[in-house]
Amino acid sequence: MKEFIIDSLFCTVIAAIVFGLSKLLRCKATDSGISQPRRSAIHAVIAVGISMSILFLLMLPQILTAKPPASTHKPHHPFALAPQIFLLALYAVPAGIFMFRDRENLRSVGISRVNFWQAAVIGVVLTAFTFYDEFRQGWHVSELSCSTQAIALVFYSFVGFGEEFLFRGYLQTRLVAWLGTARGLLSASFFMAFFHFPGRLLQGMGFLDSFVSCTHLVPVSLLMGFVMLQTGNLLAPGIHHTFMNWVRVISGNT
Repeated sequence: MKEFIIDSLFCTVIAAIVFGLSKLLRCKATDSGISQPRRSAIHAVIAVGISMSILFLLMLPQILTAKPPASTHKPHHPFALAPQIFLLALYAVPAGIFMFRDRENLRSVGISRVNFWQAAVIGVVLTAFTFYDEFRQGWHVSELSCSTQAIALVFYSFVGFGEEFLFRGYLQTRLVAWLGTARGLLSASFFMAFFHFPGRLLQGMGFLDSFVSCTHLVPVSLLMGFVMLQTGNLLAPGIHHTFMNWVRVISGNT
């Protein structure tokens, strides 16, 4: 509980900084161009559900045989890029089908030139805070080679931008257009946090531990959703998500 409160306070401070930066950099208000918010939001929930269901079914055999991790065991990171390319397709294809059906363009998922450089700056600032937070928790020498760390960066860019596209650019934008800013942000953030539930089971966590672990992801999920709201561009949360995962590798804190 203490860790959850600290993370929530940290994310709140960062959100305030992002808000100030968005005003300082004069981020423009963005229009998603979604003409039928309710229909698009329902389609988005269905598309995300399809992606999550397929992923869960693929992981199910491994989840059923997963063993609790030993306390002294360090997780192995193969950083295989081919499965991540498959996951990108799994995220993009159902969403893309509905976008094509609803005649929605890339702007509706935050892929545009609007606020591009502002989003890049905010993403870099968020990365700096991510590095600071990792230093605060203790920095160790990574056992991975430089080439492996470079591959890991590509690996996590697939993860980061893929998940941000699906949950922030696609799902959140439509839920916000339909339900309003607060409810749309909350709904998409909880979707995003508990999307990681099967992965926690795959790591050998029990049901309750997996639930608690996903709950701890809510503050940072809300933060990245807020970043998306402020910039309207997928670049900022995508950069943040990528380096938030990668920094744990190069810090040796995996």
